[in-house]
Amino acid sequence: MKTQEMRYIVTIAKEGNISRAAEVLFITQPALSRTIAAVEKELGAPIFERHGRRIIPTPVGALYIKYAEQILDMESKMRNQLRDMIQKKCDQVQIAVPMMYAGIISDNVFPEFNRKHPFIPLNIYICGSADICKRMKNSAYRLGLAVLRDDMPDMFSYNIVGQVEMVVAVSETHPLLKEALHRRTAGIPASPSTS
Repeated sequence: MKTQEMRYIVTIAKEGNISRAAEVLFITQPALSRTIAAVEKELGAPIFERHGRRIIPTPVGALYIKYAEQILDMESKMRNQLRDMIQKKCDQVQIAVPMMYAGIISDNVFPEFNRKHPFIPLNIYICGSADICKRMKNSAYRLGLAVLRDDMPDMFSYNIVGQVEMVVAVSETHPLLKEALHRRTAGIPASPSTS
């Protein structure tokens, strides 16, 4: 099935009349009739019923038109995104991320980004926060995730997107245990394993 045939069939269905569809498509009525015949032959079933000058889809035709519209819409989106990429309207997206967040980003962010923007390349650079700051300052990357440092306000603009609680876990025989705050005395809810 060719996309041009799909476009013709969808237009005929929208116009409800071969003459009007031929005018809209700037082709002859016999050419449209040949397209209908070719598609019906390929499917092995009629796609339109004629009621005087009106033409309406059969159940097979309605299903064909439904999928043809989706295919034509996807083709249009693909062409637009490819054109934009070729014209450099959408460069590849590069993001610098600390190693400790790489798993979160690759498991959650990448799949969602690729679902929404399937034709835009997304590259991740994994490194430490100091290296990320250096690369951001030198414009090697325009987007980076880093652990907040005191000198960041002097380097570039940033937004805090979340906070991470870091803990030191020690065994009951470790010397640091005497210095540690118990979860309950620190106001931290006890997990099932520390009750």
